[in-house]
Amino acid sequence: MTGKSLARWFHRESVPWWTLCVVGLVELLLCIQFHRQRWDQVIMRRPLANGRMGEGLVIHWNGLGYYAWLRSALIDGDWDFDNEFDEHNPYKYYVPPPQYRTPLGRRANQWSVGPACIWATTVVPAHFLLKAAGGSIEPWATDGYSLPYQWVVGSTSFLVAILGLPLLYGICRIQASPLRAAMAAALVTLGTTIVYFNAVEITLPHGLGTTVFSGLVYYWMITYGSLKPVRWFMVGALVGVTALIRWQMATFSVLLIAEWLMNVRQGRNSTSLACLGGLGAVAAVVPQLFAWKCLYGTWLVNPIQGVTYHWLSPSLWEVLCSQDRSLFYWTPLTVIACIGTFGFMLSRPTLSILALAFVIQVYALAAMWGKGALLETTGNYAGVFLARSYGFRDLTESLVVLAPGLAYLLERLSVRWFKALVVLGLLLVAWNLILVSLYTNGMVSSLAGASPWQLLTQAAQLASKMPFLFWQSFAGSVVIGVLLFLGKP
Repeated sequence: MTGKSLARWFHRESVPWWTLCVVGLVELLLCIQFHRQRWDQVIMRRPLANGRMGEGLVIHWNGLGYYAWLRSALIDGDWDFDNEFDEHNPYKYYVPPPQYRTPLGRRANQWSVGPACIWATTVVPAHFLLKAAGGSIEPWATDGYSLPYQWVVGSTSFLVAILGLPLLYGICRIQASPLRAAMAAALVTLGTTIVYFNAVEITLPHGLGTTVFSGLVYYWMITYGSLKPVRWFMVGALVGVTALIRWQMATFSVLLIAEWLMNVRQGRNSTSLACLGGLGAVAAVVPQLFAWKCLYGTWLVNPIQGVTYHWLSPSLWEVLCSQDRSLFYWTPLTVIACIGTFGFMLSRPTLSILALAFVIQVYALAAMWGKGALLETTGNYAGVFLARSYGFRDLTESLVVLAPGLAYLLERLSVRWFKALVVLGLLLVAWNLILVSLYTNGMVSSLAGASPWQLLTQAAQLASKMPFLFWQSFAGSVVIGVLLFLGKP
């Protein structure tokens, strides 16, 4: 390839898109690497009968509960989860125990139905194609769990998660020039828990939720101030879809509420529009209400039992700063993003509302935080807590609202300080990817945090025992760093 052709491929205007491509490639390689490792170390060590081979490759841990909504309806024609949780859980991951029954006498399912709605778009046609093949291709069981289903669910989750990247870039682009917006999107994606749930544990709802929430924030920002009825209904519907994926995201209805209050302050009557937004939100969560009605016998349910609310004494330290995988401790890049968001929130109304929404989400989680005693009736622990988790996963989707503030911060910096801050951010990206390698290889606890010294010691062991994985963690940062200087900010 000649120098001129290289110049055509890598001209300044294309650097932002190359940056996003590098982020996507890093996530793809992580996804392939993790599932290949899981195939070798889990699936092949406890092989099942031929027809069920591959079961548990992708759908595992809490993903069993999220997927059960779809599998039970598609294969069994009901929402009775005893066989899903007992007969198709070969590696004995946690599921609601047999004694955890709803008022209708059915096995409880404490997870949301939203992810199953997304997977249904590909799993349902794949199921009927597999049945039509009649085993002529491979003798895979058409039971909803064999290897083809694992592939379809995993591919759908990954592709939907990847769609969140251009949406996140679009959000940042509202606040910054193309190169700086792309750098902000890359840092937020690769430097936080987003990359892990986009690429590794892809049947947890965080990757799907990040994409859906990115769509909400993007649409809300580019249409902010509009008084068109269809716009308010659409924003409300997107709030509802986001809550359908993860219930706690319902707090982001504050985006509409705060905008309505600003309109009232400015003398613009938008009360009817706010009601229209509420109608859109309710319409979007109908699948969850219907699912609860069928399973529990009532339209509204609190499926997580034993939650205690501490509104006057929220566990903010545990959520934000503790050594047990807290947000700022485990993913320090979020500190920089918060500086951009809260430092400039008074400069633009959208940043102010996003900052408020993030505070409300953190406060709500902190107020519910804390694990209580084991409930004998259900076999569950009371309260809200991380349990098995990479980093502070409960705030993964919410990090989207910090991206525009980071982009605005990068936009305000001089070229020298912009490069310095991006380089620091890329070092934090490499650190985050090292932690991902430590976590997926069992070198740090999945149930607890670790001190800085312990993390550094384990990172040194990773460098000595698995040097390829260690240095691979820097590869994405190096390539993005090269693109940064090619972009001539």
